Amino acid sequence: MTLSKEGTVHEIQFAEQQWMENRCFALLHDITDCLRIGDVTVFRDRGDDEQDILLYELKTNPRRRESTQLTRTRLAAEALHTGGPLPGTDKAVLVETGVPYATHMSVLSDALGRAHQEGLKTMRVPGQRGLLALDIAAAGNRWDAEEAARQFHAAYAALLRRMRLTGQRICFSSGDSAARNTMAVPWGIYLLQPAQCAGIIADLLVFHRDTVVRRPC
Repeated sequence: MTLSKEGTVHEIQFAEQQWMENRCFALLHDITDCLRIGDVTVFRDRGDDEQDILLYELKTNPRRRESTQLTRTRLAAEALHTGGPLPGTDKAVLVETGVPYATHMSVLSDALGRAHQEGLKTMRVPGQRGLLALDIAAAGNRWDAEEAARQFHAAYAALLRRMRLTGQRICFSSGDSAARNTMAVPWGIYLLQPAQCAGIIADLLVFHRDTVVRRPC
């Protein structure tokens, strides 16, 4: 954030106004690394433990309207409330996994460290999740390319069987995401060792994380 921008000052004033007049907490998206649709989220209590979550796209000039931004905000709200498509791509949809959000960065760091020693490592992650980490350089020192690929696929299949990850699965892979996924958080800010962050960015270290999604019958 920079206070030299008129829009930033306007957003801060709006957040202060929400608290002073309505006692509503307003979160400025620019101070986060994940909220990119709209400018401010306002949390408003309705009583009986109910809460409204409102997205605002703020303009210093009330006559100015940017249809693209407003469309993205509308699509995001509809995705949350009615399961509609997410903004950005026709194939993306919001899926409720039922798994509490937790990063488990210590588990990832441990898996990457073990992979650096052994070539690859599979681990269980709390919340019905499985993790496979591969150190390409270490694997190359132990096996040739064909055997390394066989070891990878065999370990991956064994992990899925051990975790009983059957049915619909959501898989997140770090492979080449630094170059391809512009929505991903930069690896350099993760709470990992600098060498691990560099390895993930350069695709010398890669991992797959699988989560099972159970839908009620």
